[in-house]
Amino acid sequence: MIGKQGTREIEKILLKISEGDLTKSYDEKSIGKSSLRRNLSNVILRFRSLISQIITMTDKTINFTEELRKDAEEIQTSSKENSSMINDISKDMERQMSFLEQVKNHSNQVSNMSVIIEEKAENIKRMETDNLKTLDSSYDNLEVLISKIEQTANSYMDTTQQVKSLEKKGRLIQNIADQVSKISNNTHLLSLNASIEAARVGEYGKGFSVIAQSIRKLAEDSTAQAEQIEDIIKDIRNDIHNISSRTESEVEEIKKYIEVSKITQTNLIDLKLQTNDSYKAFVEIGDNIVGQVSNIDKIDEDVNKAFVTFENLFSAISKIAISSGQQHEITKNTFDRINKLQQMNKDIKKYTDSFIKNYKISKKTQLYIDNGIATLKKIANLAALGTMEYSVVTPVLLEQLKKYSQFELFGLVQKDGLRKAVTLDYTEEQVYVNFSHRPYFKQSIMGKDYISEPYISTDTNNYCIAISVPVKNAIGDILGIIIADLKL
Repeated sequence: MIGKQGTREIEKILLKISEGDLTKSYDEKSIGKSSLRRNLSNVILRFRSLISQIITMTDKTINFTEELRKDAEEIQTSSKENSSMINDISKDMERQMSFLEQVKNHSNQVSNMSVIIEEKAENIKRMETDNLKTLDSSYDNLEVLISKIEQTANSYMDTTQQVKSLEKKGRLIQNIADQVSKISNNTHLLSLNASIEAARVGEYGKGFSVIAQSIRKLAEDSTAQAEQIEDIIKDIRNDIHNISSRTESEVEEIKKYIEVSKITQTNLIDLKLQTNDSYKAFVEIGDNIVGQVSNIDKIDEDVNKAFVTFENLFSAISKIAISSGQQHEITKNTFDRINKLQQMNKDIKKYTDSFIKNYKISKKTQLYIDNGIATLKKIANLAALGTMEYSVVTPVLLEQLKKYSQFELFGLVQKDGLRKAVTLDYTEEQVYVNFSHRPYFKQSIMGKDYISEPYISTDTNNYCIAISVPVKNAIGDILGIIIADLKL
């Protein structure tokens, strides 16, 4: 049975619960055999557990929604950038479409021009064939011409020799004429002497005088004829000399012409070889042009295919651009909803935190907390903790937990944030969790003490605070931190 005092005590506790204060509870001694107190205590503990779980889940949800909000913000930014980029790509592709259409038109023009070039190449090949035939014919005609010129030159040379021989004979005739002239002069002188001698004899010399006069007359005629012959021979010699000079000059010109013709013949041979090489080159070029025309046709076909593909791609990009804009709007709405969800969780946490904030820390409690920090620093100096080894540290922490009943648990976290030991019924794999994001780790790893606000432990459902201090080696280097839940 519960007396009036017990009833009033229960009423006070129920009033506190109705006001959201779960700090009051019954311990085992005060519960005694009263089932009502026991049940009331269980209700308070259940409430604490519920609030603790809600707070834990709310914290996790807030952290998750914060990460989700950041991701959504990044997605929103990326979505906006993607939408802008896709729009830019769409505009670029529109310009590329115009450019590709020009390329397509140019490709068609090149294809048409290549056909014309192919026809012209065939015409050039035929012209080169005709040129080779003309060169062959010209070479043969030039050989015949050179042969005839050489024959003419030989004939001129024979004529020149004959003219020179005739000139020699003219000189002989000139010599004979000169002798005849001398004989005529001597005969004239002799007839003159005979006439003088006949006049001296007188009558007996008249007959001889007539003969002397006839001889003189003959001498005079012979002299006149010799002079005429000499004049004629001079003219003949002059004509022969002129003919000989002209013939020799013409022979020299013919020789030069023959040399020029031979040079022309050599050049014609070179031209024939070059033309033949050109013909082969043109044939090869023609074959290449035929091959290139085929390639150009393929390129033209590929360009047309590329145009069609690009046109389809442009259409798809345009649709993606529209879809991207819609997606950006959806992402923005999602971001707004996440913000609202985060705010809702914060409101829930604010409400549930009100149960914990009802716990007032008195001077006595503060002294209790300060002593807890001092005790934790003492434990942090244990050499075993410096090993940061699960198998070494765990037994030491369990021993300290038994020794110091004001603590609900101990945990050891190394310098990188990885937990190495904890006084909970965890397997070694469960122990190894990273806590580098936790506020107590961030503060204590910098060498500072950490004291949290009061909270309800999810493990014991009791009010407690989290405290942590750095773990150092002998020379003062920080190796990690030790965290503890201190009962309130």
